[in-house]
Amino acid sequence: MTKKKLMAQTSKMQRYQDHIESLLKESVILPVDLTAETENIIKEYKQLGYTTKEEFVRDAVRRRPNM
Repeated sequence: MTKKKLMAQTSKMQRYQDHIESLLKESVILPVDLTAETENIIKEYKQLGYTTKEEFVRDAVRRRPNM
């Protein structure tokens, strides 16, 4: 069986397995209720400018004060 290769964010050829592992390292698993609440905020408050959960979470993390 031939292993397929994909281009990843690194612009280097990677095996499919490497690509999946890279995605998992960058992933965050949120509780279902928090995900639903985030989706509701995005829909209800369109004026905030968020179009995806990822944008919302990135902004929330950036706004968190240094501890």
